Amino acid sequence: MKRLRKNRKRAYYRKPMMQWKVNPHLKNLQKDVLYHFGLDTTMDLQKMFGDVQVVCMMGSPVRAENFARITAKSLFLDSSVEAIGKTERFSLYKTGPIISVSHGMGMPSILIMLHEITKLLHYAGCENTEYIRIGTSGGVGVKLGTVVISEEALNANLEPWYEEVVLGQMQRTPTQFDQRLVDALLKSAGDIPVVTGKTMSVDDFYEQQGRLDGALIPSFGHVEQEEYVRMLYQSGVRNIEMETSAMAAFCHRAGIRATAVCATVVERFYGDQVECSPEELDLFSRRAQNVVVKYLTFLLPFTVAVALAACSPTSQQSTIPPEQQPQTVEKNARIIQVTSENWKFSPNVIMVKKGEKVQLQVTGVSGTHGFTVPGLGINVPVAPGQTVMIDVPTDDVGAHNLFCSIPCGSGHKDMKGQIVIEE
Repeated sequence: MKRLRKNRKRAYYRKPMMQWKVNPHLKNLQKDVLYHFGLDTTMDLQKMFGDVQVVCMMGSPVRAENFARITAKSLFLDSSVEAIGKTERFSLYKTGPIISVSHGMGMPSILIMLHEITKLLHYAGCENTEYIRIGTSGGVGVKLGTVVISEEALNANLEPWYEEVVLGQMQRTPTQFDQRLVDALLKSAGDIPVVTGKTMSVDDFYEQQGRLDGALIPSFGHVEQEEYVRMLYQSGVRNIEMETSAMAAFCHRAGIRATAVCATVVERFYGDQVECSPEELDLFSRRAQNVVVKYLTFLLPFTVAVALAACSPTSQQSTIPPEQQPQTVEKNARIIQVTSENWKFSPNVIMVKKGEKVQLQVTGVSGTHGFTVPGLGINVPVAPGQTVMIDVPTDDVGAHNLFCSIPCGSGHKDMKGQIVIEE
C-alpha cells in the first residue's frame, strides 16, 4: 500500500497505454442513436464535445451535477451548469473540457454509460481523454474517510479480470488501470488522506461483500467474515464497491487511460453498517472529488488563469499566470527554439539525449495554445507574443506525446508532436 509522502518524486503518466480501439462497424451506421443520453450523430457532436479532455463519472445524478458545479467554480469555468440531452437514465453535464456524468448503480449500468459516452467522444473527434470514476466505497484496513485510488480491480474471486458471456462464450478482460494516471492523482492529493491499492468489485451490496446485514440468512458467520476481510487486505484490496471492475475492463479494451477515486465510508474490519453522520458522509465524498479537482488544476492550468479563454487567431493579450512567465535560461543547457501558432508547433518532433540538459524556448506567434507533454509533466499555456522557457526532464527514454491542451478552433486536434528521448 502506497501512502502519500511529502516531496514525492514527480510521477505523471508518460503517454497513452494504447490508441483508442473503437468498433470499426460504427463507420457503417448512417445514424447512431445514443439512446440513453438522448443524443445522436445528426447533431454537431464535434462542436458540442470536441474539446473534452476528462470524463468524471459518479453514481447519482445529484453527485454528477454537484461535481460539475464544483469544477466550474474551482477552475473558473463557465458557471452555467445545465444537463445535456435527456436525463431519465443518466445525467450529463459539461463544464469547459470536463464531462461530469452519472452512471447509475452496478456494472451493467456503468457499461451502458461507458459504451455511449465513448461513442459520443469518438464521433466528436476527441483524443487523449481520460476517465475517472469518483464515488464512495467500503474500506479494508484503511482509516474511515480515506480516499482510495485504484491501481487494479479484482472480481469476487479476487482475480484481476472481468468476465462476461458474449454469444455463449466466456470473454475475460484484464482490469489493470493506468499507473501513471494513478500516480498523478496521488501526487496531486496534497494533504488529503489517500492511498493506492486494489478494488474488489462485486454484483451485490450485501452478501457478495461479505456482509451479515442483508435480508436473507447468510451462509457464513462472524468468524468466516473476519477471515475473509483479512484475506482481502492481505491480497492488497483496500476498498469494495460495485462498478470498478467493469469500468477497468472496458477502458482496457478501448485503450482509455482510467482509474477510480473512491472515499471509504465504512471500515469493514469493524462492521458492515455505514454509521457516519450526514456531515461526515458529505466530507468524505468531497474528499474524493477534491483529489480529482486538484489533479485537474495541473492538467488544465490555463483554466485557472484565463477562465477557459478560447484561443482566438486575433488574441494578442497574454493570459499566462505569473508562475509560468518566462524563466531564466539555465547555464550549459541546450536551447531548442519552438514556435506555437495556429495550428502547429514548429518543430513538432524534438529529439534529445537521455540525461542531456535541455530547455525549450517556446514563442507564441498566433492563438493561445497549451504546450502539453503529459509524460514529462509539462503543461504550459503560451499566448501570442509570449516566450516561455520550459525545462525538459530527459530521464525517461521513449517517445512522449505533445499536443495542445487549449481548445483553439478548427485545427486544434492537428496540433500534435513528440519529444523523443534517445539513449
